[in-house]
Amino acid sequence: MSNILPTYLRGYYQIQDSPMTLQEGLNEYYKINPHLDNPVDIKNPISALYFRNHDACHVFFGTHTGNLNEAVNDFLTIWGVDIVFKTYITGFLRTKESKSVLKQFLKWKMFLTIFRALKFIPTIRRHTNAMTKKWSWTPNKEYYNRSLNQLRLEFGYKVFYPQIIHKIDD
Repeated sequence: MSNILPTYLRGYYQIQDSPMTLQEGLNEYYKINPHLDNPVDIKNPISALYFRNHDACHVFFGTHTGNLNEAVNDFLTIWGVDIVFKTYITGFLRTKESKSVLKQFLKWKMFLTIFRALKFIPTIRRHTNAMTKKWSWTPNKEYYNRSLNQLRLEFGYKVFYPQIIHKIDD
């Protein structure tokens, strides 16, 4: 793997053919996002489990934590993960962190971001429909030791970068 990361990416886990394991990708994800709580440090078990699964989706799908990528990751989760929409939403609402996230959601910039993310629905649907099977909301323990390129190949997922398609600071 090259040491030169393209400017539109934040981590090597975002590269389609990344040889990093899912666990290495998660470690990098937390390292480059120090504002996030690592689920192993979250005291509330409901929040810890929810965010462990949510963050594994970020790594598998190759999305980062900017607003546009968060919205895209949610759409990818809705259509590309074996979780029912209602369960995904109610699981989030049960977390301790949901109130602060919802406060951010009410800001104008977030509404604008979600509106911008809607244009990616056709691309997201193409990518999730091309998957050979849905990603697991609760990944098997063995997945954490497998490389992202193997997992993406097995599930038929191709990473795309919304920040390239829509040039905004995200």
